[in-house]
Amino acid sequence: MASGMPSWGQIPLCSSHQITAALERLGCYPGKARRTSHVIYHRVHQPDGRVLSSPVVLGKPQVPRGTLGSILRLLDISVDDFLRVLR
Repeated sequence: MASGMPSWGQIPLCSSHQITAALERLGCYPGKARRTSHVIYHRVHQPDGRVLSSPVVLGKPQVPRGTLGSILRLLDISVDDFLRVLR
C-alpha cells in the first residue's frame, strides 16, 4: 500500500497529460474512452490481483495537488514512485 498521506509540498502541480503518461509508465491503463472530461485508469494491485480504479480529469493544464493525491491514493501509488517516472 502507498505510504500515508504525503506532504502537499511533495506533490507537484502537473498537467493531465503528465499524470496520464506517468500512470501508464507505472503500469496503469485507461478504461474505455468515452466522450467525457474524465477517463478511468486501472491498476492491478500486487500481490492479490485486485483491480484498483480512479477517474482522471483530461485536458487540464494544472491538476490540483489534492486531486493528484487522491488519484495516487486510489491507485495505491506512492508519491516517490510517481515522482520517479514523472517527466
